[in-house]
Amino acid sequence: MRPSSPKVSLTTGTKAGVDRILSFTRLTYGADAHQAHEGTLEWMYEACPLVPEGLDALIAAQDEEGHVVGLVNRLYLNWSLEGSIVTMPSIGDLAVSPTHRAGGLGLRLAMAAVRGTDHAFVNGSNPNSSPLFRGLRYQELVGAAWYRTILRPVRAGVRLGMHRLGLRPGARIPSPGTVDGYQCTGSPGGSELDALAALLNDHPAPVKPWWDRSLLTWRFFHPKGPRHVLVHDPGCQAALLLSFGVRRGLRMARPIAYRAQDEDGTRALLQAGMKVSRNMGADVLLAFTFDPAEKRILEDLGARRAPSVPGTFFHHRDRRGNVAMFEHAWVQGAASDLGLEAVRR
Repeated sequence: MRPSSPKVSLTTGTKAGVDRILSFTRLTYGADAHQAHEGTLEWMYEACPLVPEGLDALIAAQDEEGHVVGLVNRLYLNWSLEGSIVTMPSIGDLAVSPTHRAGGLGLRLAMAAVRGTDHAFVNGSNPNSSPLFRGLRYQELVGAAWYRTILRPVRAGVRLGMHRLGLRPGARIPSPGTVDGYQCTGSPGGSELDALAALLNDHPAPVKPWWDRSLLTWRFFHPKGPRHVLVHDPGCQAALLLSFGVRRGLRMARPIAYRAQDEDGTRALLQAGMKVSRNMGADVLLAFTFDPAEKRILEDLGARRAPSVPGTFFHHRDRRGNVAMFEHAWVQGAASDLGLEAVRR
């Protein structure tokens, strides 16, 4: 591979500067995307309790004039690896300016993102970047499926038409209520968060994200983070976190983390999640899963399976000693997805 131009250098987010980072992300993702909001950077790096270096955890590429021409974000979470709690970055938003894609800059950013780490997670890798991670011999998980359900077809068509005409419908999302006996809240209390952490942490997978009250508060309910709603039964034996946002004029909802005690409980929970999403004004519900039972449930509930699936990978410094353990990782959107698009509060 031809080396990247020496006129492009890698630097930290602090040295690159917030204004230049946002100029790049707005051109790359659009002005409405969460990547294009300063609050997202503050939430991801300054507010995260697992990132002592703040914005220096972001890796940016600058040309000789100082313009940002590429970047990679790192979302830091705690994971349980067979009972050992470690902090692991989720690698996302790997983007390079079209004028610099032929020189290996994406490879340099990807390698810098995992330097010094024992493990890293990559989810939602698109067809452009997946070959890069395969070439780096990252462990790829197979068996994922993406689903889509149109919740309000007429309203979705109207909003999509408005978007194409350059009109922007309001992004206000109403407060949730109670649906089918499930309690819904966008600002859960401490006892609810403790119960949610216990439910998610009790999953039997050998590798899984590991939560406590402070991390759940930061990850899903921080005022500068993406919008989420918690749906749970009275005893928190079943709970679901829904992300909400706007993409291409459509209001999107997505089950981003959830767990119930059995297949029937999962079915009832996902069905309630669809109703909550519809009641809160969502036009489309998206779902991502590796679980065969969840695939059956989503299809029974009318969700349509996407023909292609973004890649899911793990990086290991010691590949031989870790591949077997990570084959059975519990992966949901909470491990990397930032809530689709940002919703202004």
